[in-house]
Amino acid sequence: MSLILMTVFVFVEGIRIAIPLNWLLTFIILEAVVIGTSRLLVMTCYGVMLASLIFVFVPMIICIVVGSLIKHDFTLDVIILFVLSFVFFVGAVYFVTFYVIAHVKLAFYLYAALVYIIVCIFIMYHAQTINGNRYAEMRTTDYLLAALILFVDFLVLYMVITHVMLIAWEGITKSPCTRTGRKDGPVANPTPPVVASTEAEDDDY
Repeated sequence: MSLILMTVFVFVEGIRIAIPLNWLLTFIILEAVVIGTSRLLVMTCYGVMLASLIFVFVPMIICIVVGSLIKHDFTLDVIILFVLSFVFFVGAVYFVTFYVIAHVKLAFYLYAALVYIIVCIFIMYHAQTINGNRYAEMRTTDYLLAALILFVDFLVLYMVITHVMLIAWEGITKSPCTRTGRKDGPVANPTPPVVASTEAEDDDY
């Protein structure tokens, strides 16, 4: 649902400038995205979550600052960015498919690296369009769209880095990364099935 609403919000300019409809739609999109990714927060331990946030926030801030201050205009290189992202996308699909089929962890690391590079490049591109004074720039009325774009960039990086951290955690500690108090092992003293007790009573008769 969030993808559909996000698409409508991006392409329908009248909705982006209509107050309070734009604020309401932005809130719904944010809530839908957060609810959809909340499972990832629940299944990870605090150490992996904090490490993932550090590996996302620091490069993201660096990319925003560099993209805003660099003299080169990335908005003039849209075709180059599109071709580069398409090549990286094909490579990412190949590596993640190889990981799913062959369970090779290196393939997933390469997939995550390609996605990470693509998103960081587009963060600099988005920073230039938001900051303005470039060939392509956002209007001052599109502040909600700018916030949504950066938030989606953050979520993509966070999901990729968190999965990398989870795989690395399991490889180093030889145990799954779970919150304190959660147990994923078998349940002790399982309740015997009702059918078995019924059959035992029939044998007594």
